[in-house]
Amino acid sequence: MNEDYNCPCRDVDPNNFVTNEQVIRLLETKDDYKFNQEDYLRLYNCVHCGACGTHYERFLLKQKFLKDGNKIEGLNEQIEVLEKHGTPFKLNKSRIKHIEGINIKSKTLLYFGCFTTVKTPKYGEDIAKYLLSKNVDFIVLEKEICCGYPILCTGEVKTYDLLIERNKTLIIEMGFEKIITVCPSCYMVFKKHYQELDIKIEYFTEYLTPVVKKNKG
Repeated sequence: MNEDYNCPCRDVDPNNFVTNEQVIRLLETKDDYKFNQEDYLRLYNCVHCGACGTHYERFLLKQKFLKDGNKIEGLNEQIEVLEKHGTPFKLNKSRIKHIEGINIKSKTLLYFGCFTTVKTPKYGEDIAKYLLSKNVDFIVLEKEICCGYPILCTGEVKTYDLLIERNKTLIIEMGFEKIITVCPSCYMVFKKHYQELDIKIEYFTEYLTPVVKKNKG
């Protein structure tokens, strides 16, 4: 297996890093062993940046960690909040201010994501305003459903699948043909796990205009 890649997880905590070769071997022999609580750090060291090429396989190892009876502090509470509110945040109230010029109807959804709507609303507002300045047609939702990435990273696939089905139902009901994402994690999830909807997924950077530097003098 190729181990020649730049991984922030390996750089930050090499002692708790699982190599690609180890990942494949652990999956091939998964019925021969059980993870214990002490395996938490090395399995959850991964943030699924995709650099290694085995980030999906690492999801499967996290899933096995939970199936083997191990616990993650606060996971049950997080599952309850996600299933009830559709977001990691209990209030699920967007802090993004009203933006003039956004259409009421469109086949394109600008999807902010739960982190942007609550933690970095100004970032989301600026992106929406920029897209409007480029005459991009889109609508936004008053209340979004989490793409599922935060819970997927824990290995809790059941709740993740529930969120996916809720989003799929919403997308079909609204008749969206394109989703522009603001968050890179949302982009990854929609791109890889919503393929059967035959909907176009874009990241907002595709609309950015390159800066032309002016020569001085």
